[in-house]
Amino acid sequence: PLPHTDAVLAVVGEELGFVGCLVVLVLFGIVAWRGFRVAAGVPNRFASLLATGLTCWIVGQALLNVAVATNFVPTTGVPLPYISYGGSSMVACLAGMGLLVNLSRWVEPTRVKLYGNLDLRRGDRRSRLSRTHRARRLGR
Repeated sequence: PLPHTDAVLAVVGEELGFVGCLVVLVLFGIVAWRGFRVAAGVPNRFASLLATGLTCWIVGQALLNVAVATNFVPTTGVPLPYISYGGSSMVACLAGMGLLVNLSRWVEPTRVKLYGNLDLRRGDRRSRLSRTHRARRLGR
């Protein structure tokens, strides 16, 4: 009933056409790409998981709104981040993006790979069991 709140992508498509919708989707793609690059380049695990979670939250909310606008899923009431009318969603998304931008200051350029190598192993890169304990466990 209120297209400027829930179905704002349909309004963008009506006013700006296919090119306008494509621009919106490309901008969210850039947000996803930059967010995952930040997640791959930060030095510790907590910051990496925080950047991944923030990126998935914002991009996932946008994809859900696009799926509702194209009638792939039923109407959920999830607004399109940064575009839909509404205050609380905008404040939450801007706070999440502020955290992501703050994390991007700590990105190490040597850690950022094109394929996003996230190292979630232990800090000393050793196995959790010693060699003798592993052998005893396997029955050798």
